[in-house]
Amino acid sequence: SLASLREELELQGVWDNTVVVVASEFARTLVANGGAGVDHAWGGHMFVAGGAVKGGQIFGEFPSLEDPDLEVGDRGRLLP
Repeated sequence: SLASLREELELQGVWDNTVVVVASEFARTLVANGGAGVDHAWGGHMFVAGGAVKGGQIFGEFPSLEDPDLEVGDRGRLLP
């Protein structure tokens, strides 16, 4: 896991020179499909970790579902 990775990099003395980036374009629909599951949708999840990373910040905003300009497709897909 990421905690183990950080621990090992700290033991090796390289954590402050390391940046870990995790990104995914994968998401799920908001509404279940006919089989009581959910299908693929668009996403944009990511985080950055590392010894020199100044964390605790969130960039951007999740769109409000009440925004009249937001296009919400069938079953809750937020369209890019």
